[in-house]
Amino acid sequence: MFDILQYVAIKMKQLGVKSYTCKPVYFKDLAAQSLNLNANNEYYLLLNATFAVGLTIFSSDEFINFPNPAEYQNHVAYRYQIFTGQIQVSQLANIDVEFLRIVPDGEQDISKEEILRRREILMQELKELLQTDKKTDN
Repeated sequence: MFDILQYVAIKMKQLGVKSYTCKPVYFKDLAAQSLNLNANNEYYLLLNATFAVGLTIFSSDEFINFPNPAEYQNHVAYRYQIFTGQIQVSQLANIDVEFLRIVPDGEQDISKEEILRRREILMQELKELLQTDKKTDN
């Protein structure tokens, strides 16, 4: 089975974060159409198992639009995406949204370019981890 905390540990290491704290964040029964989060110097990992059509999430460096809920289940980039900076979640009415909030305990010690390079490596490792997980489930 996929271990989300193992994924977080890998991601934080690649982002140059030496220590961090994880806290669940759950938005339930929101009547509002949008939600704004200030995630400067922290990260939000999307945890939802399903989503409704039309939900959109923007951040300083990521974007997700859910045109088809079934598509979400099959895409690694959707299922385990980390947002940072200014995050806006739109089309929220009657949709529950769950994140894992990751707060670094100190400053990052690597450049933005190195973070992007490590991110590419992480995506490959995540795909391999999920493929291994599928094989062990069968």
